[in-house]
Amino acid sequence: MNGRQVPVDNVLHPAWRDSVVHLIVSQSWDESLPSGLAEQAIHKMTYDRGYALGQLAPDSGAYFDEVCSAND
Repeated sequence: MNGRQVPVDNVLHPAWRDSVVHLIVSQSWDESLPSGLAEQAIHKMTYDRGYALGQLAPDSGAYFDEVCSAND
């Protein structure tokens, strides 16, 4: 909304235009963690937790940080 009470199309995902909740789910690990375990953590966050949240709110949107060392 802006000062004129008119919706503005300026968000990355259309589902966020009228959202009521902003939820952040995170996972971190020490750099000494073996790469296989780090990959498992990434997979679990992306596919297991992401899927579960999608089931709770099917019309919602998600943003995954593209700055992930697994993308190297």
